[in-house]
Amino acid sequence: QELINEYFAPGTLVLELPLDNGGTLQVTSHAASERDAPGSPMGSFEEWRCLRFLQSGGLIQSVTKVVVSPHSQLAKLRGAVVPL
Repeated sequence: QELINEYFAPGTLVLELPLDNGGTLQVTSHAASERDAPGSPMGSFEEWRCLRFLQSGGLIQSVTKVVVSPHSQLAKLRGAVVPL
């Protein structure tokens, strides 16, 4: 399965910060087809996070799979998946 379609699809804005020298840093979340998060608290799920610098045309700079727990507001890096 082509996973690239998952994180290139429209996502949900997680963070948007203005940069000192112009432009914006943006992080979006995207649903992952592999939703189960083995070894995580019940109700946790996996999703993609994309980092973009919008002054550079919105090109994706980094893609990482994370685990989101219903008990925490912080997403945790999915160790078995190498960030792109």
